[in-house]
Amino acid sequence: CRDKANFILDSINEYLDPCDDFYRYVCYKWQYPRHFHRMGGTLLVMNNVKAVLRDILENNVIPSTMPQSATTKAILLYRACVDDDSSEDNILEHLKMLLKKEGMTRWPLLKYMNYERNNVFRNVYDVILETGMRHIFPFVVQKDMRGTSKYRIYMNQIEFQLVGRKEFVEKTGILDSYAEFIVEVIYLLNKAISRGDAYEIAYNIVKLESELAKRTKPPEARRSPRHIYNKIKIGRLSQHYPQIPWLKLLNNEFKRVNKSITKFESIIFMALEYYSEMQVFLPTVSTNTLYNFITWRTLLKYGPTVSTEFHDLKRDFVISTLGYKPETILWRKCLDSVSEVMPYAIGRLYIDRKFSNRSAHLVNKLFSALKSALADIIRKSDWMDSITKEKALNKLKEMSAVLGYAPLLRDDDFLNRLYDFIPDVSEEIPFTELYYLASKNNELKSLIKLKLRFDKAKVLGPGPTTVSAAYQAANNQIFLSAAMLQPPFFHEEWPAYLNLGAIGITIGHEIMHGFDDKGRQFNGDGRLQEWWEKETLYTFQAKYKCFIEQYGNKYVPEVNMNVNGNLTLGENMADNMGLLIAYKAFENLHGAYERLPGLQRMTAEKLFFISQVMARCVWKPKGVIRKELQFDTNGRYLN
Repeated sequence: CRDKANFILDSINEYLDPCDDFYRYVCYKWQYPRHFHRMGGTLLVMNNVKAVLRDILENNVIPSTMPQSATTKAILLYRACVDDDSSEDNILEHLKMLLKKEGMTRWPLLKYMNYERNNVFRNVYDVILETGMRHIFPFVVQKDMRGTSKYRIYMNQIEFQLVGRKEFVEKTGILDSYAEFIVEVIYLLNKAISRGDAYEIAYNIVKLESELAKRTKPPEARRSPRHIYNKIKIGRLSQHYPQIPWLKLLNNEFKRVNKSITKFESIIFMALEYYSEMQVFLPTVSTNTLYNFITWRTLLKYGPTVSTEFHDLKRDFVISTLGYKPETILWRKCLDSVSEVMPYAIGRLYIDRKFSNRSAHLVNKLFSALKSALADIIRKSDWMDSITKEKALNKLKEMSAVLGYAPLLRDDDFLNRLYDFIPDVSEEIPFTELYYLASKNNELKSLIKLKLRFDKAKVLGPGPTTVSAAYQAANNQIFLSAAMLQPPFFHEEWPAYLNLGAIGITIGHEIMHGFDDKGRQFNGDGRLQEWWEKETLYTFQAKYKCFIEQYGNKYVPEVNMNVNGNLTLGENMADNMGLLIAYKAFENLHGAYERLPGLQRMTAEKLFFISQVMARCVWKPKGVIRKELQFDTNGRYLN
């Protein structure tokens, strides 16, 4: 408690009036180093977690038993990264070999070139068959939202990474910088190409991405799962969209795990209009441009991780457009890369070292107290009818939580099977290939789920080392990572009011996602189903329109932009109700509150709110704020 008291004293500015600007009063003394793209409680925890993991990965003794365990593979993958002394030329050759495995034997293709393997691509679907569906027709294998027992294929619209959808649609100035970045990567991989050809290829890629962006919907138009969910059998799909060879494309993907797709297979489309437009648009695209675009996206996935020169080019682009410097310290880059492709193996190493069962017990008590607080709020609600109230209370009762980590991560056999497509790691295999194989492992593990029965116990959520919490509506389940169970979010020895103010509001926020504009469309079993009575639903919609209007009118002067009230609706509802739920749980403590040493003059109530803000002190450069206001669902610039 003394440490927490000192942390508070080192943060707040007691000369400021908290009633004027409570956030500034609490976060005034935080230091914000400019080499991070953000700074705050989350980054503080991330740095602590990375320091622990670095010690584990660099100093753990590796058992000599074969085959290697998942944790051994993760340790060796990290060491292969930090110890990689390959020349940049060799790394680029490894990257080109990786592209060949993806069906991309050379890059870029020029307009006067024929594709050397088949002499020429006959059409765009030949390109997709050779290079894979995911770049143009993204798909995942997940539990059917309208059923609870089977994994199915979900088809969605394309997503945009370094440059956002809005910037492509509006053709903002960032596109010229993006094209320059592509040109530099072309030169990196093919120094013989002329400058004119490189620019033509780059601008054709940018033009294609812009055309694809026009055929997608913005995220605020896709907030309702019920309205975008469409389940269709492939046989019927082929009648409506005969230009797209569905069976051929899908079987080309799933043959990798020995699964065959028939015309009787049902696919769930979450962006039907995108595919309607793509059937018409795609045949008009040059096969070479499509190939160059798909190869570019593949390079973006692997290049910055394995090549220092590629990483530096991306870094320069990010600095020029977002105003922050990406990670450059080798061990941190390597740790991020391994955590990305082997999150549960890395998570297992972390929980073996740091996780406390007492912390899990205390957080579980908080979860129960917060559910009880929301139940009281629902019962006392004067705008919900009795039928909807009863169903809401049942959903709340059925809501479960994975606090810290999924129990199956302690099962060695289960964990090893998660990564059994990764071969035993040896010094002979370069890091580039190991990273590629680990990434492919995750793709194959996803594909192999198709047609299997859904098992909630095997839903792992975010890895234990991600500093995050999440709610999954299709499972009616909350996930809180082990990494979150440390200051400034939580501590075993803190008084309950401090933990409620910090991590309690986070948990309350996730609970509320089960009842926001999206989560409320799923019942207690996680099934996409309308369960609200009409009059209550109309009242609810009127209430959330107030949120849209209120937040949409909020101006962020640092970047001369307003918050997107539609895009941030769910987060704003969860922020507001998360605080209310946690405060109600605080009121339910009904006890004599332990004062903090050095802060005896502050009441438990004041410290509850200080703890809430302190866990969320954050600094971000203007470029990041601007991008998040356009694309991020988070509305916390004002909450």
